[in-house]
Amino acid sequence: MLYFSSSRKNRNTDEADLQFNENIYTTHFIDSVWSPPKKFYFFNSDDYTALAGFSSEGPKLFTYKTFGNGDLYCSTRGKKHWSTPRQMKPPVNSDSHEQSVAEANGIMVISSERPGGRGEHDLYWSRKNDAGQYIIFVPLDMINTSGDEVDVCFGSDKKTLYFSSNGSGGKGGYDIFSSTLDKDGQWLKPQALPINSAVDDRWFMNCDSMFFLSSSRPGGAGGDDIYWGHIVPKLHPRDTTKLAHIKPHILPKDSVIVPIVFLGNKDKYDSLRNVKLIAIDSALKNHKFDVYYAEVQIGAYYYLQSINEFKFNYPAFDTTKILVEEIQTQKGILYKYLIDKKYTTLKESAIRQQQAVYQQTDQANRYKIIQGDAFIAVYDKAGQRILIYFNVYTGACRILIGDKTIYF
Repeated sequence: MLYFSSSRKNRNTDEADLQFNENIYTTHFIDSVWSPPKKFYFFNSDDYTALAGFSSEGPKLFTYKTFGNGDLYCSTRGKKHWSTPRQMKPPVNSDSHEQSVAEANGIMVISSERPGGRGEHDLYWSRKNDAGQYIIFVPLDMINTSGDEVDVCFGSDKKTLYFSSNGSGGKGGYDIFSSTLDKDGQWLKPQALPINSAVDDRWFMNCDSMFFLSSSRPGGAGGDDIYWGHIVPKLHPRDTTKLAHIKPHILPKDSVIVPIVFLGNKDKYDSLRNVKLIAIDSALKNHKFDVYYAEVQIGAYYYLQSINEFKFNYPAFDTTKILVEEIQTQKGILYKYLIDKKYTTLKESAIRQQQAVYQQTDQANRYKIIQGDAFIAVYDKAGQRILIYFNVYTGACRILIGDKTIYF
């Protein structure tokens, strides 16, 4: 799911009078297609509301509201819902204007107009003390300029800080820069990203195999638009062999697959997990979905085009039998990687899915994933698919049926 801010105007409602009043929206990325955006009413209000950053210590989402001088708010994620955004206390907020905030590895960086900087919005940072609090924010002198430094965000490595600036001598307008905190606790000289254009480029974020930014470059729908792309890792030359052609994995004609069994008399799972399995079964039946078999998917990429390349980046899967399917999409060929086995019980597929999550987050992997996203794909006899994310140890579960998400 992608959360984003937009000043779009809904001509079919009374929002027509609030043309430039930002709100928060969501969209899902499923099988290489973005779903139609939906207004995320839980965070929004009649006042200007926008995303202001996120924390890797959470999950937490930071939002911005124009109440007062413009302050930052924080919301944490529970098992099913986000908490009500709460105004962050000083010294995060001040009597001046705060614009964005990022947090990772016990470090918080904010963009603020408070005194002590070099002009306009500047970046300030702080480390947690022993009590887990941020007490003193100091200006980030290696980065700040006489212009605006805004849109702070930590990368997926939790070390690289991305931000936008109109005072660092870039290509024009706002440009995106990055800086890293070295082992001595010093911020390195900012480097401009090669994706910058001659107009405003802002709000860079990288996650898994994708990156996002907001830009007013030509080619969009108008104003600042969202652009995205794929992060291509450097591979060892001997591991760049591509498969000439890979046929989608299908069942042989003589295969015998029995209907999936969700719960049996001999099942030894504890009562909580049994209840979860029954609830999943019931949810699928309520949607008139008759499960035929299940698979475990462990990734989908445009740039990893062979099993050799996949295992080079994820050596934790080195001894795992994997198959790959080619899916033609509007963006090109999408390569889907799956465990090379079909499961006839939800229990078996859920256990293998959980093992795959551990493999994805193994520190031995060259490409680091903080939170595994392996999932169970269940099919009916007609080939229709529903996705299940199930934690076999905690019982937490969500089911994706089209663009609808069901939580347990």
